[in-house]
Amino acid sequence: KSLISKTVQDSLQNMQPYGSILTGDDKSIIYSQSFGYADIENSAPNTTTTQFLIGSVTKQFTAVALLRALYDQALNSGIAKNDIASLNEAIKTELHKPISHFLPKDHAIWSGAMPKWANVVTTHQLLVHSSGLVNFTSLPKYRELAGDQYQPADLISFFKDYDLEFTPGSKYSYSNSGYMLLGEIIAQITGTQ
Repeated sequence: KSLISKTVQDSLQNMQPYGSILTGDDKSIIYSQSFGYADIENSAPNTTTTQFLIGSVTKQFTAVALLRALYDQALNSGIAKNDIASLNEAIKTELHKPISHFLPKDHAIWSGAMPKWANVVTTHQLLVHSSGLVNFTSLPKYRELAGDQYQPADLISFFKDYDLEFTPGSKYSYSNSGYMLLGEIIAQITGTQ
């Protein structure tokens, strides 16, 4: 613990950081410290419970969470942990299924109207930004709505009626919309909300 504390203090010596650091293992928190202000105007300090807008940094975690959910699903289907080839094949098969396989037309996320592209776009295409989905943060109306807190269904309703920008898998285009859907797919696979 003292080594982590010393390393953090040495690293931050010549700066005024804003944020929090948490390290731990599966049993306990090893080090936890917050720095700077959550609200500069009101001199409210960051705490270990401050919520941060972390944006695209979450995409790596989302990808790992999806792969872990598919791995666990494969294990639960009876594939042995040491049968790497079968595990890989099961995960690959799931990644190439359309969104509608995970979020069917009666899923609440669609608010009663699943778009046609949900039957075509695959989870893999969402992961690698080749789905053709419009990026909801690039839509003009999004700027008007930015800052409000939305539930995933609100944001998905915001972009779901747009046509695909290109044939899925034919090119790359960064899309926050795809990762919003991946979060819902993870929740569906794991049974969490």
